[in-house]
Amino acid sequence: MVGGFDAATLRDVILFLQRALGVRVEVAGSMGLPWRAYVESRGQYSAPVILEEMLRLFPRPVLGLTMADIYVEGTNFVFGLAGNGVGIVSGRRLLGKRPLFMERMRKEALHEVGHMLGLRHCSNLCVMRYSNSVREVDMKPAAFCSACAEALDMRGGAPPTML
Repeated sequence: MVGGFDAATLRDVILFLQRALGVRVEVAGSMGLPWRAYVESRGQYSAPVILEEMLRLFPRPVLGLTMADIYVEGTNFVFGLAGNGVGIVSGRRLLGKRPLFMERMRKEALHEVGHMLGLRHCSNLCVMRYSNSVREVDMKPAAFCSACAEALDMRGGAPPTML
């Protein structure tokens, strides 16, 4: 976990990723949000700075979950970010009633793991479709399209570790 997340949500996301990817997902540990990632003028955390700290602290691949509001330069916010075998998903802008929140978290976690395994954004009806709003997250499925699933099979994707 990065920056506080409840155990039930963490467990749910882990079980979902295990089923979706067919691999064992382990909890690697937790870390606080790096102070240097916080940008006071925005009231948000820099997602790339969080990923840098994760790269320093944990073996790859590793996915972190947070409730902190995160962004990438040039955006108002992001739901998540991944690169170099690490990823982060923020639940801050995915809020809704518990079942809807969990569905959104699962989708965005799988999306970021897809990036960690080398997938790019997809134009098909696919979890790898880019989402610029919660409505777009809700519209995409919680699964890879056949093209992305095939690409993962060809790459022999490594199992993620949950942070």
